[in-house]
Amino acid sequence: MYVTRPERKLDIESDFFDFMKQISAISLDEDGDKDKRPDFAWRDQLLIEVKTLRVNPNQKIEKILEPEKELEDWPIAFGILGNQHFQNTDILARNRAEMRLRIQSAIRNHIGKANKQFLTYQSNFSEKKETLLVLLNEDIKHYQPVMVLDAVRREIASAKNDPQRTPYESTESIIYLTEAHYDVIDRPPFAAYPITQYFNENVDNNTHSSLKIAKLWSLRGSSPPLSVFRGDGSKTPGTINIIPERMKQSDYWRHEYRKSPYLRSYSHNKLLDEFTRVTILNVLAGVKRSPSHGKRQLSDNLIPTTHLFEEISLRGIDLRHFVPKSKHIRRTIDRLRLSDEEREWLKSTFKFQFGERTSDYYGDRTS
Repeated sequence: MYVTRPERKLDIESDFFDFMKQISAISLDEDGDKDKRPDFAWRDQLLIEVKTLRVNPNQKIEKILEPEKELEDWPIAFGILGNQHFQNTDILARNRAEMRLRIQSAIRNHIGKANKQFLTYQSNFSEKKETLLVLLNEDIKHYQPVMVLDAVRREIASAKNDPQRTPYESTESIIYLTEAHYDVIDRPPFAAYPITQYFNENVDNNTHSSLKIAKLWSLRGSSPPLSVFRGDGSKTPGTINIIPERMKQSDYWRHEYRKSPYLRSYSHNKLLDEFTRVTILNVLAGVKRSPSHGKRQLSDNLIPTTHLFEEISLRGIDLRHFVPKSKHIRRTIDRLRLSDEEREWLKSTFKFQFGERTSDYYGDRTS
């Protein structure tokens, strides 16, 4: 499934603060007092603190994985590495615990500050109200809902079980609102912005006022509309691709392919045929000593080449494991509509110069 949305005209934090005004929440912020008070009080029942996830954890995760890049099983791929590129290694598995801690550290900072604000306010005013921490995320894809919820649970449990730490008893519920991810629903358009909620212990999660906040926000409809393309037909949670008003031509070609991935049904061998075909045509058009240089247009082959490499990347195929045999190359050359001069030049000069494979994904495919 491929889900997109346009860029926001108003950032999610400003939009949520406008939403608070719309439902008649009272701002508790005073000059010089923002760090000591929650942001809002609602219907004299609920204290609300809003925190926005702004720091992308990507750099911290990259630092964890940096030593792994020297190993042979580090994947080589077209474009940005995704989880699918690590499916034949245990790199992510052996680093998952440490990566979780990096996510948890960002969540800890927000929960700790909010808990202190709730505790201070209620102590000063001798009032006991329900409390809600709202975590907002506009476009950081690393903060997946399941990971954020896991980090919240782990952080609250670790604070409770560690005698040297202060429990988060003043934070009763946490809502996570993200516009970088979608959840699948069972009717068109088959995707929706997720609202993830956590309730602390000893809280009645059936009557808590934060449930009303979540419902009202879901009805607001101020988030950019989603466009859903079924693509490969899968219906699983995933990330939303934010489409700017203008994009580079190569990004547009990748975007168009993801809307309709026509190569998805190709077998590995058929994809290998296409890889060899577009590579040969690119060599004929792009190599100066080629008999076709200046006669064939390299630009004519750029779109199918981009589509092909996008499909290889989506499947998580390591480029070192996508090397055809010499006989495969020659068979493809014979099938193409080429002049005798082009065909003979290719057979005498065309070779794949790839490094040695680290493991055998698809059998012997080296040339």
